[in-house]
Amino acid sequence: DTTISWIPFPYPDDKYNDFSRTMMYYGTMNKRPQNNQYIYKMAKGRYIFTFSLNENNQMENINYLFNIPPKFKLLEDGIGSVDEDDNLIRSEVYCTQNYIYVAYNDITYLDLLTGKDTAKNDGYKSWFFKKIHVFDWNGTPIKTLLFDRYISNFVINEDDSYLYGNILDLETDET
Repeated sequence: DTTISWIPFPYPDDKYNDFSRTMMYYGTMNKRPQNNQYIYKMAKGRYIFTFSLNENNQMENINYLFNIPPKFKLLEDGIGSVDEDDNLIRSEVYCTQNYIYVAYNDITYLDLLTGKDTAKNDGYKSWFFKKIHVFDWNGTPIKTLLFDRYISNFVINEDDSYLYGNILDLETDET
């Protein structure tokens, strides 16, 4: 049995134009495995929050892990876009019943546009990470996992005891 329903997302204040708001709600949503809780992550930027839905499918109990939505503007070509404040751009989220895992690096839009992204990330593309921040479902930071190698596309097993991720050998370009 499936129910499809409109969920009204919270809008930040009026300093965000319509294009920015459209981009804010282009992202992914995951459900906490055994509870009526969800996490939303904007595709680009630091806008990640948890919430639950009441009986009218209205959001409640919103907890921001990151509340830095970018202010997008179109580039001169009329196609590309960039964040006016040059916020960090890429993140990846994975959730289990107990925790939320958020990976991101320090690459900004300007870094990406000027080709500085790989240099700033020790030679790795912007979708590789060296640390993962762990939060509980209330948005409280628990710990940060630091790795000796860059990883991407990670998953965590059900009891939070193993993390699996792809690694890349920069010399051979093999994962």
